[in-house]
Amino acid sequence: MQQKLFILFFLTICSLPFAAQSQQNVATDTSIMVVAEPDTRAEFRGGVQKWGAFLEKELDRNLLIRQNAPTGNYRVIASFIVDKDGTVKNIVIEDAQGKDYGTDKEMIRILKLSSKKWVPATLNGQPVAYRHRQSLTFQHSF
Repeated sequence: MQQKLFILFFLTICSLPFAAQSQQNVATDTSIMVVAEPDTRAEFRGGVQKWGAFLEKELDRNLLIRQNAPTGNYRVIASFIVDKDGTVKNIVIEDAQGKDYGTDKEMIRILKLSSKKWVPATLNGQPVAYRHRQSLTFQHSF
């Protein structure tokens, strides 16, 4: 029987809790001023459909097969900054099921590959840095 790998992704778009500095709704994240509550949040250029197409095209579908991972679901949650120019920075893996099989590294690779393909968040009509949160679930079944 041929092995199959299904990759599911669930978009979790939310800001992480940050302590606001003064009354401007911003926080410092490794020397980048990050807006916790922008007027518009950062999003992948083209929206959720384009993000899904990007993941379908770029994700390593054979990762879990090559790593001899047992059948199951492996969820990875990462947060990262989408800077004012759409650059992805400061990727942090918050939780990684299956990191022994490289799911965390695959998430980092994908996020780095997506850099400059994001529309930055805005505040008062100006682009601002924003910490974005993303969940990705790898499902491996035989």
